[in-house]
Amino acid sequence: MSERKDEYQWKIEKERGNVKDVLREAVEAVQRRWVEVTKASEMEVLYLHQELFSAEFMGHVDDRTTELAAEMNYEELAKVFCALGSVRRRATPVIRSLAFHMARQGEPLPPKMLSNILFAAQALTFPDPVLLEKVAADLAPQIPQIDKPILIGGILFCAGQLRWRCPVLLEALAEWVEKNASACPSQTLAALMLTLATVSYIPNDIDSLFRVVLPRLSQESLSRTSVWLDVVWALVVLGKADAQHVASVLNPTFVAAVMASEAQHRPGVRLKLLNVDAAAGLLIPGYSGPRMETEELGAAAMPVRGREELRLSRHVLGTLHNLVPPPRFLLQNLPAPMGVHVDGELLTDRQGRPLPIQDHGGALTGKGPVSPPPEGAVRLGLLVWGFRDYTNGTQELVGSARLAVRLLEAQGCRALQVPYFEYSIKAKTLKNAKYLEAKIKEVVSTVS
Repeated sequence: MSERKDEYQWKIEKERGNVKDVLREAVEAVQRRWVEVTKASEMEVLYLHQELFSAEFMGHVDDRTTELAAEMNYEELAKVFCALGSVRRRATPVIRSLAFHMARQGEPLPPKMLSNILFAAQALTFPDPVLLEKVAADLAPQIPQIDKPILIGGILFCAGQLRWRCPVLLEALAEWVEKNASACPSQTLAALMLTLATVSYIPNDIDSLFRVVLPRLSQESLSRTSVWLDVVWALVVLGKADAQHVASVLNPTFVAAVMASEAQHRPGVRLKLLNVDAAAGLLIPGYSGPRMETEELGAAAMPVRGREELRLSRHVLGTLHNLVPPPRFLLQNLPAPMGVHVDGELLTDRQGRPLPIQDHGGALTGKGPVSPPPEGAVRLGLLVWGFRDYTNGTQELVGSARLAVRLLEAQGCRALQVPYFEYSIKAKTLKNAKYLEAKIKEVVSTVS
């Protein structure tokens, strides 16, 4: 019996070896004939199996795709683009060429294919404004004919991930969900809430929408505790959360459960909890429910910032030192007990002239003021906004940034906002200093 088993195993191994030999020979033959790749279907297959081929060969495929993109129809372009997205091959010249030619097509693709394009754009981190405009123009009129909630949920997910604030499409999606809420799984309803909050978009009839959606959403109806946190956070961002919503996620049992179940995403979960906790104390009138524990706030995670955002923030602070030198006139390295990164805090009079904040304490240090500031003094919280703090292709802040402004102002600070598109690191120091000085006076002038 043992001998038969060994013989059988030997035959299997031999067959496997033969298959590998055949595959290797086939791959080598294909690679020698790369100039014969002329069809979109061939490119699609090659991209989907790119791990079999050499980097040099795939470079040739990229070149052929770019050369032949102008000859492909809309569906062929979309399929090749989606193949690149599914394997996350971010060959920039290729995806730019495909996007360019897709944007020039006439007849629209069906919703499922358009949804696939959005998934690919999200996977490739390629929120090309012209392509997205084309997808929106093709997709929005077809939304009422969609009969699958999961497809609507997928489109919403991609819009949120891409930070894509397209009013026409978002209105169509919101109307569809309101009319078909009874057929939607909780996950689709949650996706709508989170996407609206992410891109900070309020549908025209949001009260009617929420009257239909909110009764169908509960912690029990969702597969993961973190999704319920997403929903409540979204309600806070959209200004629609009540005390019951907030209390449900600040409950110590819920906090422990969500932190334990989402260990990999703990920083993001903690920041949302801190946002909700801050909103409970500052934005929900009469709230008397549970709050985050002091030790939990002490271990608050700082919002993650990219290299370019950090560089911009440091440059702005460096320039600001010429006007309000720290630490006497400017507080830096502030904690983030609200889950919000504030770049600095300063104190001025009504003419925008700096006052010694070190003598009076900061409202955002978490320690409270040392002494009351002079009458008429204005507290300013510096918020330096980078590219990712705005929705794609617009000058509209994302939901988390808008919430930061509301929380800051509820703390008694005016928001001194410095957008990346107004402040240039390459400009001369004098020009940037004059810009910041004017910005301070502009904010202070709005104080009644």
